Amino acid sequence: MTLSEKVETLRSECDRLRDRAKHCEEALQRDSDFKVQVVDLYSSKVAGLQISRVCLKSPLYF
Repeated sequence: MTLSEKVETLRSECDRLRDRAKHCEEALQRDSDFKVQVVDLYSSKVAGLQISRVCLKSPLYF
């Protein structure tokens, strides 16, 4: 393998790895965004349940 062939092989490998890293970063961002949405939804549901429990125990609601 000549030097220019080695250079071209390394260049194409770098391009491939750069594309792969970009796709992995995008997938990680989507996954992180989804997890944040799920946690926010869960937190709001839990907060809603806690408020409901407080309201049910409060004498003001009877």
